[in-house]
Amino acid sequence: SIKDVIPSISDEYLEKLEIIKGELLINTKNKVEIEVAQSLGIQVNPYDIVDGELLSSSGNLLLVDKTGSLTIPSSVTKIGSGAFANTASDGQALKKIIIPGYVKEIAPDAFSYNTTLEEVVMEYGIEKVGDRAFQGCTALKEISFPDSVTSIGDSCLRDCSNLIQVKLSNSITTIPVSFCQNA
Repeated sequence: SIKDVIPSISDEYLEKLEIIKGELLINTKNKVEIEVAQSLGIQVNPYDIVDGELLSSSGNLLLVDKTGSLTIPSSVTKIGSGAFANTASDGQALKKIIIPGYVKEIAPDAFSYNTTLEEVVMEYGIEKVGDRAFQGCTALKEISFPDSVTSIGDSCLRDCSNLIQVKLSNSITTIPVSFCQNA
């Protein structure tokens, strides 16, 4: 148990700690606890993840690094609806999101109206991108959908006014009429 490894740990923190795949992890949204844990080499989980789905939560931007980049954690298989939507008003500038291939689905409205998002890196493995997933991402300049993507939703890139380059998956058979309207 954790108490055996760290006998002096307070019960207050014991409830926040867990061991996953042999690594110590703290579940917290407290910025001070995050900084201390990171300085000690403890992995941090500020996310609300249910059955592999990353839900919309105030903790989703807490691990954005100084450059504005964030990589989706390995326990996520689906980015939930609104998970990173409308984030410009939160004071956290998410400029680059890296979505690894273990994420299979990006839900409708997942990033909609995130006005600071400039770059989306989607790795091979993602299969479905929902309706309005990136709608209104006015800072987004380019996006590439890997060949594993078989379905792209309606208005996915609608109102992305600075979009200059889109690379589509070779596996997509149908593109919605309003896929990137007003882009």
